[in-house]
Amino acid sequence: MRKYSSGLYRSETDTLAEAQINKLHFVAGRLGLQGGERLLDVGCGWGSLLLFMAREYSCRMTGISPAARQHAYIGGRASELGVADQVSTWRGHFEEVDLPTGSFDAVTMLGSIVHMPDLTAVFARARALLRRNGTLYVSESCFRNAAAHEAFHSRAGTRFVGEKIFGWGDMRPVSELVRGVEDAGFSLIGLDDLTADYRRTIDDWLANVRSAADDIERIRPGLARELEHYLEIANAGWGYTTKHYALTCRKAR
Repeated sequence: MRKYSSGLYRSETDTLAEAQINKLHFVAGRLGLQGGERLLDVGCGWGSLLLFMAREYSCRMTGISPAARQHAYIGGRASELGVADQVSTWRGHFEEVDLPTGSFDAVTMLGSIVHMPDLTAVFARARALLRRNGTLYVSESCFRNAAAHEAFHSRAGTRFVGEKIFGWGDMRPVSELVRGVEDAGFSLIGLDDLTADYRRTIDDWLANVRSAADDIERIRPGLARELEHYLEIANAGWGYTTKHYALTCRKAR
C-alpha cells in the first residue's frame, strides 16, 4: 500500500501494513461512514484512501493531486480492484480546482495541509464544498507549541526536510489549525493525539529503508541515505518538538 501518513497500531504485534489498514478504518469511523457517501481527498497521493474507501465502504471518491504520475497509477489500480466507476481524480491544487459547492459528504486532508500556506482560504473552501452536516477530517504533524515552531523552524534539520523531502511546508502548532477551522465556521467535534503511532510508523519506515537500501540506491545514488537522514530527524522530534494530531470537524450550519 502506497500510504504516506501515520498508521494506527492496535497491538504490539501489528505490522506496518496492518497499522495502515487500521488507520483507514479509523478515518472512516471518524467520518461516520455508513456506505455510499461522496468523499473528497485533498492531496490524495497514490490513492490509498480513495481506493480503500471505494472498496470497503462503497464510497464515491474524488482525489486531488498536482502530481501527474499519481493519477495514472490510481486509475490503473482502481480498474484492477473493480472500483473504477467510483474513483475519479483531478490534477491541480485544491485552491484552484473547480468543484461544485455543497457536493461532498466529507473532505479529508491527511498530511496535505502542511503544504498549503493560506489556512483561512483552505478551510473556507473545504467548508463550501461540504453539504450541511458534512465532516472535515484533517491529520497533520505540528510543532508542539508556538515557541517550538519559532525555535526549530529555521534549523538545519528542518531546512533539510523542506529542501530535500517536502518542498514548501510548515508544521504549525495545533492551536493554529483549531483556530483556522473554527474561524471558517466548523465545529470541532474530535481531536486525537496520534503522536505515538506516528513515531512507531517512522520506526517501521526506517527499518524498511535500511533493509532495502541497495534497491533504493539503484533509483538514485545517495537516496537511501537521504531518506534515512530524514526519518532520523523526524523520529528525534516526535513527542518532544513535534506532535501528530487528527482533527474532526462538522459543518453544523
